[in-house]
Amino acid sequence: TMLRETNIPITNIRVDGGVSSNDFVMQLTADLCGRKLVRLQHREMSCLGAALVAGLGTGFWRTREELRKLQSTDEVFLPRGAATGGPCEEYAPILRRWERALQRSMNWYKP
Repeated sequence: TMLRETNIPITNIRVDGGVSSNDFVMQLTADLCGRKLVRLQHREMSCLGAALVAGLGTGFWRTREELRKLQSTDEVFLPRGAATGGPCEEYAPILRRWERALQRSMNWYKP
């Protein structure tokens, strides 16, 4: 959806937060997206991001490049399977069943 709506090629995806600690979920996501996932060493980037922006605003860091140098990668998850940038074929039947289940559940709730 991001690629379709922005026309900006996505070469890798940076992940953080609690679920990023789960290697299985990260590999599954890389496979399904067909993109490289980069898990940062700092798992909770919201608070760190606020601190970095504050430091940039006060002049503690002068450029965004200085901030980029502070980022460190914990692990990289490469997509397995198709090199086309799409989901790994291993998951195709599962995704089709999931999409059918979603279609069946549409309009179950009427407020």
